[in-house]
Amino acid sequence: MASVVFDVSRQVGSAWGVALFGTLMGTAGDMIGGLHLSAVIAAAAFLLPSVLAATIGRRAGVTRAR
Repeated sequence: MASVVFDVSRQVGSAWGVALFGTLMGTAGDMIGGLHLSAVIAAAAFLLPSVLAATIGRRAGVTRAR
């Protein structure tokens, strides 16, 4: 059951990403500008949770395995 939920969430997330970035590409005025805007948003969407996880992990006293 967990595998099905995981697979469905990946598919839905991919569809939303393609729709969002395709819309941004079309409304930015030119294709290259839209691609740059999409790349900046994707980078922020990746880095922000990473920084939050690292910050919250340190505050909670969680250590990494070595």
